[in-house]
Amino acid sequence: MKCTTIEEVIIQLEQIIQHSILTNDPKGFFAVLYYKVTVRVRDGIRNKEFDHNDTMEKLDVCFANRYLEAYEQYKNNQTCSASWKVAFEACAKNRSIVLQHLLAGINAHINLDLGIAVVEACGQNPLASMQRNFFQINEVLSSMMEGVKSDIGRMAPAFKWLMPLAKKWDEKLMQFSIETAREAAWTFAGNLYQHAQRTHLINERDQVIKALGFSLLNPGRTLSMLLATIRSLEFKPVAQQLNILMNRKK
Repeated sequence: MKCTTIEEVIIQLEQIIQHSILTNDPKGFFAVLYYKVTVRVRDGIRNKEFDHNDTMEKLDVCFANRYLEAYEQYKNNQTCSASWKVAFEACAKNRSIVLQHLLAGINAHINLDLGIAVVEACGQNPLASMQRNFFQINEVLSSMMEGVKSDIGRMAPAFKWLMPLAKKWDEKLMQFSIETAREAAWTFAGNLYQHAQRTHLINERDQVIKALGFSLLNPGRTLSMLLATIRSLEFKPVAQQLNILMNRKK
């Protein structure tokens, strides 16, 4: 069932994280990041931090339902968006580093889901009425990424000294996935809003974002070797890594 409140979203994310811990499932990495973002948005709404607190929860829930639906579809062997399928299949193979799993999830969720969620949340209201909420959700996610990368460093100390060797790669992906992507997502939302028949536009964009997700998970040969080295040093079990990300264990 779709969530109707932000508290329901948090409960479902907690369930995904717990299941991922029990099964050593890398899908929990994105779920932890999203859980932290959602809790931060909830607290911001309670403290009236956002420009439009009354509509922020509606957007947050619409946005989260896109991810939760894709997760359940994949889990039950049903068809999910191609963008999420690439990210979930990478988790099944478990050959990527934690940061790649996070970026693959961010790619699908911002580049595809966010524009769709904005149009759904605004309903018959002008699209511009959701613009500040749209950018503020992105700002929350962006502000939390450095903390997540610090947590990854605690899981695998080698990450701190090997990742700078891929500095340009890292910065490029961070900029694309959060900053540039949100601008493109807003444009995508505008295109959807103007068209009554949206299925074709969504499917077309899904294929583009799928390709981007694949490139995040399958970079060039030299970088792949470096990332393989980092992954070999992320020697802690997935469950332990998830507990660290949730600040349950040092």
